[in-house]
Amino acid sequence: MKNIFVVLVVSLMIFSFVNILEVSALGRPANCDDTTYQAHPGYNENQATWDRFTAETDGVCQSQYGRGVPSPCVHIAQISVQGNPYYICWYNN
Repeated sequence: MKNIFVVLVVSLMIFSFVNILEVSALGRPANCDDTTYQAHPGYNENQATWDRFTAETDGVCQSQYGRGVPSPCVHIAQISVQGNPYYICWYNN
């Protein structure tokens, strides 16, 4: 019985690891939707920086409300609209 438990635990660990690699390989975080960053509050004040972030990365997305900070991001900006935070994430594929 002990050996079956160890095999099950190792199998679950391998399965989880493979899923993590698949998510990372896709580039854009799972809880993040493609966006046009220029339309977000804060762009005018941060134009040079956000444009540089875009030039340095493969894509940009907006986090889904209530889903937390997206990951992996190369650069990230937090924006709050009426006290509700969300994130702009620049990522690489």
